[in-house]
Amino acid sequence: MNKIDMILKSNAIFTGCGDETVSGAVLIAGNKIAGVVSAEEAEQYITEETAVYEYEDKLIMPGFVDGH
Repeated sequence: MNKIDMILKSNAIFTGCGDETVSGAVLIAGNKIAGVVSAEEAEQYITEETAVYEYEDKLIMPGFVDGH
């Protein structure tokens, strides 16, 4: 996996792959989602340059940008 620039942790991540939210972390590389993993697995991607944000029970979900 590429260098991870940002990690967003939450107990409520909506991926769109199911009807329920999951607990874990969203990995961001550049300006793209690189993956959604457990909070424990996300720890291996943290370096001195990685920004880590804790959102506890706040909802994280992908956005949609319509450019036309």
